[in-house]
Amino acid sequence: MKNNLIKLNELISAEKSADEILVDIKNELTRLQNKPNAFFDWQLIAGYLDSKIFEFIVENRTNDKVQEFGAELAQDLADKFGLNRTIN
Repeated sequence: MKNNLIKLNELISAEKSADEILVDIKNELTRLQNKPNAFFDWQLIAGYLDSKIFEFIVENRTNDKVQEFGAELAQDLADKFGLNRTIN
């Protein structure tokens, strides 16, 4: 996805007329639409999001709402997955 955005940004930034840029963008979008769906490693994505959520909770644990959310999340994880560690 990042490479696609870089490519579109390059097309927009090119020193061409607006009509030429529009044609290039349409061609690139057509190419992307015809490209087979990419494979996403959902476990990797979930792991990354998981770490970012816990990082946020730990960094903002002095905020009452964040602390409450962290405690509820820890309890939900313990209940649903048999985890017994707490967030301090």
